[in-house]
Amino acid sequence: MNHDECLLWHKRLDHTSMHTIDKISRHELVIRLLKYNFIKDKVCYKCVKKKQVIASFKSIECVSTARPSKLLHMYSCGSIRNKNLGGSKYVLVIVDDYSK
Repeated sequence: MNHDECLLWHKRLDHTSMHTIDKISRHELVIRLLKYNFIKDKVCYKCVKKKQVIASFKSIECVSTARPSKLLHMYSCGSIRNKNLGGSKYVLVIVDDYSK
């Protein structure tokens, strides 16, 4: 199997590691995934980019706003494995810079 076919299966299986795809192939768990030796040290561009660490900013000890709700920091994350009480799989966190 050439490198392009390995990457195609890697993408089809939601960017699963080549080691895991090799195990799936050996145990014949996926239809049409032939028994090939997948190159375990190959990764795609998206996987490399996803694992990069973002540089963080230095913490500021003083409050930079004069009143509440002037500056809000918002963070979203998801899809979370377990749904919350409202049935949502995503979370939105809002932090007021004045009151933290």
